[in-house]
Amino acid sequence: MFTILVEAKDHGEVISLSSSTTVVIHVRDGNNHIPTITGQTGTGKVIEDETGSSPLRLHVTDKDTPNSPAWRARYTIKGDDGEHFKIETDPDTNDGILTVVKPLDFEEGARRELSISVENEAPYFSCKVKERTSSGLWTVDTSEGDGPGAGQPHSVNVIITVEDANDPPVFSVAVKEAVLEENAPVGTWIEKVTAVDPDSTHARDFVYKVGSDPAGWVTVDPQTGDITTVKTPDRESPHVINGIYTVLLHAEDDGKPAKTGTATLQIHVIDQNDNVPQPTSHNLDVCVSDSPTTTNITAFDIDSNPFGGPFTFELLGDVKGKWKLNPLHGYTAGLVKEPGVYTGQHTIDLKISDMQGKFGVHNLSVTVCDCSVRANCRTRIASNAKATSGAIGVVFAALILLLVLLLMAVVCTCKKEFATLEADSSGETLLVSNTENPGTDCKVPDGVMAVSADIKHHDPSKWQSLHDGMQHTHFSAKDIEQNFMDEYFTKRDYRRENLPYLLDDEWNQTTWNSFTAKDYHHAHQVE
Repeated sequence: MFTILVEAKDHGEVISLSSSTTVVIHVRDGNNHIPTITGQTGTGKVIEDETGSSPLRLHVTDKDTPNSPAWRARYTIKGDDGEHFKIETDPDTNDGILTVVKPLDFEEGARRELSISVENEAPYFSCKVKERTSSGLWTVDTSEGDGPGAGQPHSVNVIITVEDANDPPVFSVAVKEAVLEENAPVGTWIEKVTAVDPDSTHARDFVYKVGSDPAGWVTVDPQTGDITTVKTPDRESPHVINGIYTVLLHAEDDGKPAKTGTATLQIHVIDQNDNVPQPTSHNLDVCVSDSPTTTNITAFDIDSNPFGGPFTFELLGDVKGKWKLNPLHGYTAGLVKEPGVYTGQHTIDLKISDMQGKFGVHNLSVTVCDCSVRANCRTRIASNAKATSGAIGVVFAALILLLVLLLMAVVCTCKKEFATLEADSSGETLLVSNTENPGTDCKVPDGVMAVSADIKHHDPSKWQSLHDGMQHTHFSAKDIEQNFMDEYFTKRDYRRENLPYLLDDEWNQTTWNSFTAKDYHHAHQVE
């Protein structure tokens, strides 16, 4: 920056008047100094097949203002035919950093000679004063860029040394083609692969290995590279894509570390007619009708041409007047139902032959139904079966519930006399408790729950047991219910031993209190 005081003065005859001002001039630095490479650091060595290493760093000096476009350096490499290197500028030091970006091969040369030049981001500018005058503009000589008089970029020659390393074996052919017929016997020779060790200084021994064999079909001789089968190949294998089975082979040397070369073997598998045609579905629906109705049968063959379709269809067995085919040839045949075929399930035998005459016989299940209800016959059958199963389940549940009620309600009584009930002064009714006498056990058939009761009604004409084992006199429900409610089931604390058939061990007081005469009447009717 320059500060200048400028005065303006007039030519007055008596007094000369003047005034002044200060002018500040900011001088912007131009790129009038060429950057110069002053040294280098680094080993200058690169190991073959490695990338990312920086074997060299170049240092420069520049008299222009630091961190300005006139100072920042830009490097250029010459002599790098394979484009193995790049050089970048360190933003802090302005150094040039040489980096390997593409692997180098020792066998192609142990030395690399490069020419590296440097220049600034801003173009070079030169200004020289030729003549200084007392007034007016001075005479100057200026030059820019690479024009006449401009400074030439500074450059240096560097040598990069490539160090030898263990190279992986290299196959003579990276992708090899072979042909193999499916169902070939185990031990069939397929192809042979060869590899070489590219190390010029010390060749190493290596062995052949199978790297990837999805279905485990092949093996390779570790010394000769001969490839043979260890399994029977199948063209219909899911690992065969578009008729090609792919195997990866390796050649591994004995270096430290060991290196591996890889080759691809594509085996074209030749098809054989080893599969029979088959229908896409073994279940068919046909609509019932007074006239012939048709449904389609579609067939396929996993073998390729010419071992596939179009196919020939044929019905076997006694189908005259019931079923026929129209058409008989193609990839789809029409199964025609004659009017006499009844509704329901039918089974037919169908023979399907390919173009070479290889055939298969298949049992087809044909459902004949009324298509006006639903198009899919099997859906209707399944729905009806489901509904039938549900109804059967409900019936069984009801039967089980009824059986439980019967077991609970069955009462076996023996011939006994009824004791007269006595009433106390309060009007409450009590039952007389009697201990069991010998010989009064009821003999009941196995599986039937029996309960004995020692109750004598005050009116024998209505509660008389006329039996020699299991005979009883039954009365009207109204009479039984009235007597029962009046005298026996008045929700009192009756003694448990008098009504063992009503107060079973599994019953509680709540059950007893809620028991009604109607329940009692029902129990005696069941008995």
